[in-house]
Amino acid sequence: MAVKAAPVSAPKKKQKFTRLDQARPPRPASKPAVPIQVTLRPPPVSNPDLLRRLQNGSIPCAAALDLHHMTEAEAHKAVTDFVAHQAQRNQYALLIVTGRGAVLRATLPRWLSDGGLAQWVQFFHQAAPRHGGAGAFYVVLRNRRRGGKT
Repeated sequence: MAVKAAPVSAPKKKQKFTRLDQARPPRPASKPAVPIQVTLRPPPVSNPDLLRRLQNGSIPCAAALDLHHMTEAEAHKAVTDFVAHQAQRNQYALLIVTGRGAVLRATLPRWLSDGGLAQWVQFFHQAAPRHGGAGAFYVVLRNRRRGGKT
């Protein structure tokens, strides 16, 4: 009677365990964070204390929009609809909260100054700390009743 031989397999590779006292190779240095620079239009010259009155609360914001947890596409549609709706209702001052994240905070000024929204927006500026600070913007709309001038 013939005895079958077990198939020969390749030798197993030894697992390499790292001891806690062994030094690991250093991780590559990450790039330093670049501060976000947002270019804003200056407050209107015709009414220089308007921004101060918004910041101290003597001019209340008629409506607010919170963009937290929205994608860029969802936020763009929400901002466009919000500003258009408030302009049709002849509202004056709005508050848009973007959060301190880089994407929406950097793109909101571009949305407000370009395209279809520029026809309704007189100016916008970063909000006071009590209204959200670096994560929010005041948006002042043109007065449509007086031919677009404020």
